[in-house]
Amino acid sequence: MEESGCRPDKEKFFERFAVPDVAAPCIDAIVTPLEQRVIAGLDLGADGVFTFADVARSLSCPLTDADLSHMSLEGLPAVSDAEVSGFITKAYRRGIFSRAGNAEGPDEYRLSDFYGRLDIFAIAEQDAWRALPIGSREAVESWYFDAYYAGLDWDKAGGKPTDETILTLDEALDAIDENERLGRRHYLTDCDCRSLLGECEKPTLVCLSYHDGVNSYPDRGLSRLISYREAKAILTAADRAGLVHTANPWGMCNCCNDCCYLFRARERRGSGAAWPQSVHLVSMDAEKCLGCGICLGRCMFGVFDDSDLPGDGRASAVTSRCVGCGVCISTCPAGALTLGGRG
Repeated sequence: MEESGCRPDKEKFFERFAVPDVAAPCIDAIVTPLEQRVIAGLDLGADGVFTFADVARSLSCPLTDADLSHMSLEGLPAVSDAEVSGFITKAYRRGIFSRAGNAEGPDEYRLSDFYGRLDIFAIAEQDAWRALPIGSREAVESWYFDAYYAGLDWDKAGGKPTDETILTLDEALDAIDENERLGRRHYLTDCDCRSLLGECEKPTLVCLSYHDGVNSYPDRGLSRLISYREAKAILTAADRAGLVHTANPWGMCNCCNDCCYLFRARERRGSGAAWPQSVHLVSMDAEKCLGCGICLGRCMFGVFDDSDLPGDGRASAVTSRCVGCGVCISTCPAGALTLGGRG
């Protein structure tokens, strides 16, 4: 096969990997030319599954200089089993390939897509993501959020497209204790939302997950196993940073309102306390309020603001904006804030 026949078929690659038009100017930084060539050259079955041998065939044509800059090969006309294995391992870690079966089954794979790759690219290669031209980055991130929002099933009962619940710090710490009792392992990874958008300067290494099966971040080598004590320390530090604890069946996130997709989607949809589910509501004892204003800086949802400070220096709370996270309560020096049920 001539070298020209081995160059990436961009049109075929874009179609197979579901690449949006907005990503075209920066696609080579996110998916390497060699990965593009392999994706376009794979002989996919009707079910989209491929094997080691299929990857080997797609890799086996003569290599270009661009290929060699992304892979440690000797430029041989055919690649060795070790080189094919190394390519697959790296492609799996980078979110280019996904496993088609379980860990004990045969080595069969499926192509991932641009949506899944971008999530991994933003958390695992943050410097490379941030090095992209800001216009490209903003366009791609906007597309990603729209795709996330469109994928939410708003027709589920109660208007809850996913099983997210807002927790107080004490509830989050109790959940860690329960996980310890159940023997669940905790993995730590960067927040994809703040990695993708993050201009708020809140910490990113705060996401806890329990799932470590095939195609999970831990299985791809993108998350670190941590102890129960470390998990509690992460939550406590996140609370100090003013982040909101949200739990789902697969883990716990520590969210901000300006970057995190959960709360951005909540705002766009106007889902209120229904999603992410909020079971608490703040109340204030005006007689105890010192008017220190700490709650103004802690709350990300505008429950307190400058206009809420009357002439006597005491704050008031616009409870309709409250998400029940308790972030304001943990730093109120007068104990003027409490959480109760929504009724």
